[in-house]
Amino acid sequence: MRIQRLFFCLTVLTSFSWSTAWSFSSMNELRTQYGEAIEDSKAADELLDLLNQSSSTDPLIVAYRGATEALIAKHAWNPYRKLEYLDKSMKTLSQAIAADPTNPEIRFLRFSIQYYVPAFLGYSKNLDEDKNVIVEHFEGLKQVYSDELVKGVADFLIKSGRCTEDEVSQLRSYT
Repeated sequence: MRIQRLFFCLTVLTSFSWSTAWSFSSMNELRTQYGEAIEDSKAADELLDLLNQSSSTDPLIVAYRGATEALIAKHAWNPYRKLEYLDKSMKTLSQAIAADPTNPEIRFLRFSIQYYVPAFLGYSKNLDEDKNVIVEHFEGLKQVYSDELVKGVADFLIKSGRCTEDEVSQLRSYT
């Protein structure tokens, strides 16, 4: 009887994790695949296919879908397709932010994308807003994520040139 209950609990937990992060064994795996997709168009296509198959409404999963759509835009050679995917990306990221407006990881995904998009395209409107949320909730990043990830986010924000002197001082304490 005890083994049956244990099996039932494991089944429920496994089902829960599959429903929230469909084919990713962990968020770290998703982050790793996203990192690979930044420079590899095939990896970006495969990751977007996996994310599009997911029925998860978890805001972080939705945010990674939006960020991956931006990577598809980055890798596309057709200017129309670039703009199409970039527009889709911004809408998807906005949905994720609406669902979890203070999540610094979601905000960082959008910040990093908007930082690299040429300003004349009009997709860089939320840089200061996102930076402010990230800095305000930065301690939360430190409590949840690896030191390496936290340091990378702090370094990126500092190098972006969008932080005040006080924010730079605060962020340097994490590097």
